[in-house]
Amino acid sequence: SVNARPCLTTGEIHDLIRAVDVSPGVQDHLLDCAACKRQVSLARRVEAAGVDAIAEAVHEVDQLFARLMARPRRHWWQVVKEPEFQRTDLVRFILTRVFDERLRDPGLALDLANAATGIADALPGAEAGAVRFDSWMYTASLLRERARYAEAESALTRAADASRTAPDPELALASIWLAQALLSAEPDVWNPAVAGVLLDQAEAVFAARGDLGRIAAVLSARAALLFRSGDFQGSRRLFEALLDATSITDREAHLIALSNLLWVRVELG
Repeated sequence: SVNARPCLTTGEIHDLIRAVDVSPGVQDHLLDCAACKRQVSLARRVEAAGVDAIAEAVHEVDQLFARLMARPRRHWWQVVKEPEFQRTDLVRFILTRVFDERLRDPGLALDLANAATGIADALPGAEAGAVRFDSWMYTASLLRERARYAEAESALTRAADASRTAPDPELALASIWLAQALLSAEPDVWNPAVAGVLLDQAEAVFAARGDLGRIAAVLSARAALLFRSGDFQGSRRLFEALLDATSITDREAHLIALSNLLWVRVELG
C-alpha cells in the first residue's frame, strides 16, 4: 500500500483526550505525525476550558456519514455537494473508513474515496490541502489495485496538484513518486526502468526523514519488481525481511507482508 494511515479523526482525538482505549495504529500514528500532535494538544486545551466542542463535532460527523451511507452510492456525488458536508473532519473520517474497507470491500472503499475527493475539492483555503492530497492518493491507489490504470494516473496528477498546498510538499511529492513507481510496475503498464528511478528518488526522501513505514513500502515495491522480472528468490528474500520487520499488531501491514511472501512461495513451489 502506498498510503500510510490517514490523520486522526475528530472522534479518535476525542477518545485520546478522554483516555478511552484506542487502537495501536492510532497510537503509532500519533507518535509520527506532528500535525496530529498539534491537534491533540489543541483539543486538550479546549477540553480543559470546559467546552465540549469536540464531542459535538463527533456527533455531527457521525450524523453526516450516516446520511451519506443511507443514500444509494450512485447519488453520493450529489450528496457531498450539500453545504453541511463541506468539512475537513468529515473527509478525514471518510478516509479512515477507506483505510478500513480497502481489504474487506474494495468497491465500497473506492466509492468512499471518491466521496472524499468530492468534498475535499470543494473545500476552500490552504488548510484543506492535506485532506485534498490524501483523498486523491487513496483514490489513485484503489484505482491501480482495480487495474484502472489510466484513471489511476489521472488521480495521481490531481494529487500532484494538491501536493503544492500539503503541509509537507517534499514528502507529498516523494509519496507520489512511490505511487507512480507502483503503477509503472503493473504488468499491463510495465516500465521497470522508470519504476526503479522513481523508487530511488522516493527512498532518498524517506530515508532522510527516517520514515520507516514508507521505506518499507519502497522495499515492498522493489520486491514486486524483482518478482515480475523473474527473480523469485531475490523477491522472496526481500519479502521475508519485510515480514520479519512488520509488527503483528499492525494487522493490515502484517497481512499484506504475509500474503506477499506466500504469493512468492507458491510461485517457487
